[in-house]
Amino acid sequence: MVLIRCKPLGFTLIELIIVVLIIMLGAGLVGPLSLKELNKSRAKVEYLELRNTLKIMTTQAYARGFGYQVVLAEKTMTIKSSKGEKAYNYEYITLPKLSFFINSNGFPSVNSLTIIVSKKNKQVMSMTDMLGVTRDVIDAVHN
Repeated sequence: MVLIRCKPLGFTLIELIIVVLIIMLGAGLVGPLSLKELNKSRAKVEYLELRNTLKIMTTQAYARGFGYQVVLAEKTMTIKSSKGEKAYNYEYITLPKLSFFINSNGFPSVNSLTIIVSKKNKQVMSMTDMLGVTRDVIDAVHN
């Protein structure tokens, strides 16, 4: 009589536990890093939205022929005009307590604006960046 030995099919309990443990360790290491990157990308989106809103306001002030008042306070930016006001709330950036005007020519009354994005200072608005002109042109227009 010939005996046939069958190999057991499947995995042992210890093998399954080791595989699950390795997967959990990998997820435990990667999870916090991906959440940190997600917060950084959200902060960058808020920064770009703020910057673009200010650029649009300078263009609209010039095109419509009236100015805007911009009020910054911690996590809120409020833009006021003769037509009304609109508030923008931010979660990841911190704004200084500041109020400035964008005149009917589209020029802001401040030379630069520094905000805190993810615990790093960033300069949002400088005249040359926002308007795309050199400082000499700006001074000539104001004189």
